[in-house]
Amino acid sequence: MGALTPDLSQPINAAIEDNVTSPTENLLRTPSSHSLNQSSGSSTGGFKYEEFAAKLKVKCPTCQGKGKLSQSQADTLVALIPVTDKRLQPRRTKLYLTITVIISVTAIFLVAFFLLPRSISLTIVDINPYSIYMPSDVKPTPYIDVKITFQIKNENYFQSTVESISTDISWNKFILNSTMNIANSFSVGARSTKNYTVPSRQIFSGSDVSVRVKFICATGWHWQLFEKFETTASVSYLSRIEQVTNTYYGYTACHNTSSNLNIFTRRKPSDNLILR
Repeated sequence: MGALTPDLSQPINAAIEDNVTSPTENLLRTPSSHSLNQSSGSSTGGFKYEEFAAKLKVKCPTCQGKGKLSQSQADTLVALIPVTDKRLQPRRTKLYLTITVIISVTAIFLVAFFLLPRSISLTIVDINPYSIYMPSDVKPTPYIDVKITFQIKNENYFQSTVESISTDISWNKFILNSTMNIANSFSVGARSTKNYTVPSRQIFSGSDVSVRVKFICATGWHWQLFEKFETTASVSYLSRIEQVTNTYYGYTACHNTSSNLNIFTRRKPSDNLILR
């Protein structure tokens, strides 16, 4: 009799079928079941389920998760910005450069236009004799007191100051011993013209010039002297001093007033003066 052997194929096959699941069933299996299996120490097919989301939550070492830096960190840290970042690309550079150049050129032009020194002119507009002494004797020295009116024209855009005025008067190749007094300096406004009258005495000293001027003015034949006036004025502006010169030729009336004090009795000043 043969021994009976148990048929173990059926239970083994059933156990294998119970443990082996299809891929579809694995996909449909929920994470909760995996985590429950993991917590209970069970494993599926030799693989354990791990949660990666918790490991990715790492705080920033710079801001410590605050999203902003402190003032001390902002002064010491260096930011690395890509070259392609739009914030590094200059915008409207040509426009800004053009505006800067235009403003600079305009400022330079305005400063040069208003502060560039211009000419200051000095001319004689009137010579008015008010006292004439022509003695008939030989020894006394004749003289003529005149009032000279100067016209100063300032072409600058700033004020100028006339410090002094001196005039050399010559007649018939004789240089007269003249005196002129300016009490104080005076100013001339920007882009303006000012008249200034200065008294002066023409002294005809010397035997030759004295005899000639007495013959011309005392005899009544010629009552006008053709004289040359060379004027030099010292003008200051913008911390600098400039010398302004002018040469003027004109007639000065002369008349014997030794016996008649009114020198305009027979002639008016406008008739006696010929101005250039």
